[in-house]
Amino acid sequence: MDIERIETRGEDGRRVLVVMHRNRIDTSDLDGPSSIEGLAQYQLVDGKLVSVDGDEFEVVATGEVLVRA
Repeated sequence: MDIERIETRGEDGRRVLVVMHRNRIDTSDLDGPSSIEGLAQYQLVDGKLVSVDGDEFEVVATGEVLVRA
């Protein structure tokens, strides 16, 4: 699993950490082991899901827009 931490700012200026998780998908076959990257999932440290559009992040539960710091 790959993890990236992204620092953002909330609408009121506070710092908010968004965490991106990306799982690896096993594609091994008889020729040997291999894998590919899965889709990224973004969430806050407290587990709330975040949708992403470029450098804007929206907290799904509240609708708050966060921007990359």
